[in-house]
Amino acid sequence: VYSGMSKLQAGYAGLIEQGTLRDTLINQGIEDGRFLSQTNKQMNHRKNINHPFLFGEPKDPETGDHMGSAHPHLLVRASGKFALLDRMLMRLYKDGHQVLIFSQMTRVMNVME
Repeated sequence: VYSGMSKLQAGYAGLIEQGTLRDTLINQGIEDGRFLSQTNKQMNHRKNINHPFLFGEPKDPETGDHMGSAHPHLLVRASGKFALLDRMLMRLYKDGHQVLIFSQMTRVMNVME
């Protein structure tokens, strides 16, 4: 099933290609940006496609909480895959199905929690 990229993901993809994602994340106050390796673009694209918050989660300027905690709907809308999964899960649960989710990236599962 194809899922498109969110605007945030598309922006991050451009920054990955330019090699400026780390600097942008640090300027936005995302602490985990310091640990980003820019030598492996393919891996960074894989992370971005799964969920852009894998590079670090921005904080809400009003509360100081992470965006996923302060605004859960933004956590889902930040990723095209998560938005599609959200719609699919609503339909599956409505029809009484049980769902088991696997991922090769364990950090993606942490974002889902």
